[in-house]
Amino acid sequence: MTEPIDRESKTLSASAQREALRHERRVERRAEIGRRHDWRQDRRKSRRERVKEWVIGVLLGLDILLASIFFGVRYETISEQAGYAAREGRWWGKVTCALLDLAEKDHCAKTLVGRGAKPMP
Repeated sequence: MTEPIDRESKTLSASAQREALRHERRVERRAEIGRRHDWRQDRRKSRRERVKEWVIGVLLGLDILLASIFFGVRYETISEQAGYAAREGRWWGKVTCALLDLAEKDHCAKTLVGRGAKPMP
């Protein structure tokens, strides 16, 4: 429960200020979420584009789930783990990155750079 305003000085107590700041941040986060996704854009996209985005989202979620099951890491994809392994010289990382390069050139390197890691040699 927040503390009331001090009637004499007309200022908020420290805990009331913290609570007001938390409330402001919550409101800002909700507004940011609303700005991030414009629902009207979905109606402008074709059905094929919406299905493609959905499939990519599901595959990405599955990729992260499998990486967490097999490698024990959270919020990283298999290609990120393969990129780290290839950088360390592990054979399975090199093989996985070579296979992923068939689909997209330098896929493992792009995922690592996207996370802020140093580029692969």
